[in-house]
Amino acid sequence: MGGDEEADLTEGNAVIARAGGQPVVTCATDQKVVADIAVELVALRASRQPVCASAAVDDVVAAGALPLVGLTALQALRAAGTGPGDTVLVHAASGGVGHLAVQVARELGATRVLGTSSERNADFVRSLGADPVTYGPGLGDRVAELVGGDGRVDVAVDFIGGEALAASPALVRDPARHVSVVDPAPVLEQGGRYVFVRPDAEGLGWLAERVADGRIIVEIQQVFDLAAAPDAHRLLEEGHVRGKLVLGGSSCVVSAVCGSRAVASPAC
Repeated sequence: MGGDEEADLTEGNAVIARAGGQPVVTCATDQKVVADIAVELVALRASRQPVCASAAVDDVVAAGALPLVGLTALQALRAAGTGPGDTVLVHAASGGVGHLAVQVARELGATRVLGTSSERNADFVRSLGADPVTYGPGLGDRVAELVGGDGRVDVAVDFIGGEALAASPALVRDPARHVSVVDPAPVLEQGGRYVFVRPDAEGLGWLAERVADGRIIVEIQQVFDLAAAPDAHRLLEEGHVRGKLVLGGSSCVVSAVCGSRAVASPAC
């Protein structure tokens, strides 16, 4: 859907989107989608509950934080064929993508989820429904102790790269069921799969419904005014952010901080 095309929307509809260039919130004005690039949209109509992370987080904040990280988690897990009965290992399980991947894996039917994290975030990972595993040397032994049997999992999804990605082939029964979103070359050489997140209206709707009814929680560590964007990026670069950092304004969320930059929606 292009920026100049008519959409079945009216002014005031709540809309969330994932679009190229990483703007993650847009809106409708005079029945036209305001955006300068192609996007796929999900309108949350008046008959449906608003997307919200919790009673303490405004719905537009969760909506701004959800699309990029949520779709990344969902597409990675689907690429690995995650389904009923699987034991899933999520690398970086307390981060923006990882904390949603833990919950999405459960929604896809996984019987058990393990999540790598620091000891500081172990309780948080546990609260999401995963067994926390401290990352670093000896990870394979710790995973084997938790799962028993052959010591391996059915699915491994990597959202951090480096040592975690290097360890994945030895931790998963079938190398084709380990997925990374970080760097294509290493994971493909290992026999795994690389996923680059794409706009997906169906997937975003799937996520939004589960956020709306509380089955998936979007963890927001902190909301920054747009003028404080440098502070948000400094915090992000320090590492160990729990969930998401969000940039907001007085009337809307303009972007979720992700990676090395944040881009405001032209609608805001």
